[in-house]
Amino acid sequence: MTKSLAPKPSVKFLKLEAKSILKAHRNADSSCCDILRNLHQFKDKPDKEIFDSQTSLQEVQFALAMEYNFKSWVELKEYVSSAKRKVTKIENLAMKPFSTTLMGTLNGVADYFDIPISEPMLYGLSGHAFLVNIHKQICPSSPYCWDKSRFNLLLENIGIKITDLGFYSRESSLEERNKLENILCKALDAGIPCSLCNMENQLIKAYDERGFFVVQPWERPCVDATPSKLSFGTWKEFKEEIHVSFYTFKKVTSVDRTVAILDSLDYAIDLHAKSSEFSWEAYGIGPEAYTNWISAAEEYGSTHGNWWNATVWSECRSMAAKYFAEIGKEYKQVLNPAADLEKLYTEVANNLKAVSNKEMPPADKISLLKETKKKEAEAIKRIKSFRALLHKVFTQ
Repeated sequence: MTKSLAPKPSVKFLKLEAKSILKAHRNADSSCCDILRNLHQFKDKPDKEIFDSQTSLQEVQFALAMEYNFKSWVELKEYVSSAKRKVTKIENLAMKPFSTTLMGTLNGVADYFDIPISEPMLYGLSGHAFLVNIHKQICPSSPYCWDKSRFNLLLENIGIKITDLGFYSRESSLEERNKLENILCKALDAGIPCSLCNMENQLIKAYDERGFFVVQPWERPCVDATPSKLSFGTWKEFKEEIHVSFYTFKKVTSVDRTVAILDSLDYAIDLHAKSSEFSWEAYGIGPEAYTNWISAAEEYGSTHGNWWNATVWSECRSMAAKYFAEIGKEYKQVLNPAADLEKLYTEVANNLKAVSNKEMPPADKISLLKETKKKEAEAIKRIKSFRALLHKVFTQ
């Protein structure tokens, strides 16, 4: 049995892999046994005999070289060291500096795929303009922790198919990381955009023999939270904060715009009426989001989490207002009700922007959140009527 080298192998990574195998042997982890059976003394031996025997780093390196179909560790190192180095890069891949970094990555993907869609339409048709998600302690994780199944389907309506490559943590093995990195490198080789979400969503635009080049989402990047590079194997740039998911994006055939609009409005209504279908434990969506926010405002209203949630959800509501303005402009029959929704969501956006103020007294913040919760409910009520009217217009 042999393994394939990473698209951009490095001697440093191979040394780390050998040390990982040696550690597995010392911990009696059976994941190392197949590789160690490349050694003459362990050939056809059961796992227990391998664990009961001593082995050195040099022997492990030789076994690993054999696994990669080389005759020796020296031959493997020479091959890797002499390989031609170059940067594999996806050109013209950039992020919009939105506070909602998920939408910043998707805007970059849409531009790369030449999908003709405005920023408000991207927020609106994906349904993200209508999401509000709040943890019971107003944690800053709320914009990232929710069930995205319906959201992903709405993205396909637009023409973007997202594939989740899985979640990784500090405990993820070197082998698991290597496998993932191979998938990402092959995707980039094929011109397929990739992204990660650790502290924030970031596009992956290139790689060389050392690791990936990652797009930072803002003009003034928070380097600790959004590194510009990610080293193969170690992911050292994440430091202690490794709770990361990876994604790839492909272009698919979009649906008719009228279908996409109606689907987005259905999603907006369901986020409010069936919020538990989309929320995770300790988080609340729609009315429950405001319930959590109001309950926690006294204790957590001056925290970074409160500021960040208010900033993100205010941006989303501002885009919701512009989304309805664009619908009204495109379909004159619904211009007036679209303008009413634009006005209402602008008020919600302004309220949430005010709530982001850490210095606002808790009582004032709670009062404003209660008012905003009512405005959100009124907006959903109007969306139901608006959706029915649009359906009639589209089917005439």
